[in-house]
Amino acid sequence: MLRIPLGRCTVRRFSSRHRLSGRLSSSEARLSAEKKNQLKAANRLVKVAELLDSSKRLKYTTMDCYKIYDSEKFTLVDDFLAVRDHESQHIVFANYKNSKLMAAFILDQISTMLIKGREEQAVKFMSIMEENGLLDRKNSSTLHMLANNTLPTSRIRTYLSCVLVRENLRTGEPLVAALCALKLLAHDAAIDPSTLTALIQSLSVNTPNRKTYHAYTICKLLKTFKNYDVNEQVKIDAVQSMIGGPVVPYFANVCFDEMMEQKDIMKHPSFLRLAAQLIDANLENGNTLRCVQVWKQMYERDPSFAEKYMVLFSKIIDKLADHEHERAMELADKYFPAEIRKDPQAIDSLLSLYGQNSKLVSKFEQLTHELKSPLLRSTLSVLFAAFLFQSNEVAAERILQAIFSTKNGLTPDDFKTIIKRLLRQQKIKQSVTMCESTDFSVAKGGYVGTIEFLLTHPPLSLHSACDIEPQQLDKLKHDFFALAVRKFKLLERDDPALTNLTVSIFKYLSGHISNKASRKLYIVFLSTYVALKPYFAFQSYQMPKEFNDLVHIDKSNRLTCLTIILNRAIGEKDRTTIEWALAELVAMGLLEGEIEVNYLTPEVAAILNDK
Repeated sequence: MLRIPLGRCTVRRFSSRHRLSGRLSSSEARLSAEKKNQLKAANRLVKVAELLDSSKRLKYTTMDCYKIYDSEKFTLVDDFLAVRDHESQHIVFANYKNSKLMAAFILDQISTMLIKGREEQAVKFMSIMEENGLLDRKNSSTLHMLANNTLPTSRIRTYLSCVLVRENLRTGEPLVAALCALKLLAHDAAIDPSTLTALIQSLSVNTPNRKTYHAYTICKLLKTFKNYDVNEQVKIDAVQSMIGGPVVPYFANVCFDEMMEQKDIMKHPSFLRLAAQLIDANLENGNTLRCVQVWKQMYERDPSFAEKYMVLFSKIIDKLADHEHERAMELADKYFPAEIRKDPQAIDSLLSLYGQNSKLVSKFEQLTHELKSPLLRSTLSVLFAAFLFQSNEVAAERILQAIFSTKNGLTPDDFKTIIKRLLRQQKIKQSVTMCESTDFSVAKGGYVGTIEFLLTHPPLSLHSACDIEPQQLDKLKHDFFALAVRKFKLLERDDPALTNLTVSIFKYLSGHISNKASRKLYIVFLSTYVALKPYFAFQSYQMPKEFNDLVHIDKSNRLTCLTIILNRAIGEKDRTTIEWALAELVAMGLLEGEIEVNYLTPEVAAILNDK
């Protein structure tokens, strides 16, 4: 009878000891795990310190540091807080001061803590940084405030986000700062408007080698933080920073369109200047359609824009006059005030536009009646070209005499006009003789016109009034081309005569030889590595191989050359080339909406949809 209670008592005592032993084992296990984690943290910090203290370049050691923590659930911040290794801390912080890459790595580690919702640990670590003099005064004040006040978590996250972005900016890495801001926003840790403004201003600083990256990032920030109240001048300065360079200002165009949607943007005095700069930049890149679009928008919102930028208007009209006459007419008639058409800054372009169109002679005559003596030298050149176009020999001769009586005589434009007239009359020999006997600085435009005529007019196309026998034409062409090559080789690569000659060659290849040859020429001269000299078999197309030294495609004529190929492909219903050309337009930086409106016509859409 006594065994049962004793047995029960014995069992109970054993059970109690077992439970106590279990609790001790669990506590020891936890303690052991903590020690193991501390040991691992210490080992990681030692690795980081050894890497940074090695002779290896920081560019590579920083990447090695990233690798250490990429595969771990811990961060550098965790390790610093778990193990107060002052030697490692000294090495890491010393490199924070001296290396942008190391600073970016450490700040990224803090961002990771914030993303994980561990604001307290982030504040503790940044306080250590502040104690070591790594933060600027404003960020130090923010850290003191966070350490000594109880704030809602959302506000703590905002403050920390701002500190991280400002620290990245302070190291001179605005792209890294922007990435940090976007990354934190995606995890409900947004920066404040003043920090966003500082970020945009930093990205707006002129950095030619990073211009495209900065422009894209500014667009991304403005779109992502569109509800933030950013000063209009800051936005205008940012868009201005995107303008310039060898391609169409795509990002500037995108941001400008978004700014145009703002109700009171036209009231800002700097915005009109921005619009003018954007038009001019697109014009330099041959994107005339965009120029016309922006001019129309500005004129409709504020007609005084035309009066303020008459010189720009003239540049647009002059650019459109040769190949887009209808668009030039629409701009002149509907988007330019009639009361200022006789202003000296605009009248030359309008006289040229009206005077060289047989349907608009009455408008030309109306403008000429409003001219007052003495005429500007440039106006004499415009009148001379117009009268020759109208076959008004008497008036043209009178103007020519006035030109010769001026101090400098014939200008390059005057000479080009004379050659154009002679070639229209098929006076080829006379044109060649005039080019050869005139100073090349004046005659180079005439050379281009004569070369284009000789390429596009084979002997059988010449009429009886031609001043040279068909059998003599090949020798004249050979000799003149050889002379032209020698002359053109002396010009700077960006001389307008070379870009105009290049356009003439594209016209000839697309219109008289093969559009595939024209496309090949385009690809050869835009795809060849700089270290290699572009080569195209010109001799196969009745041109000297030395033309390889003359062809020059740049921002001023690239779009024109591409449009020549595209238009020919449309005429031939060449779907493959059309698709290629449209892709090139996108690559050049034209907006998709512009391409759809101006290039993707119903005719083109039908060709592309035809299976």
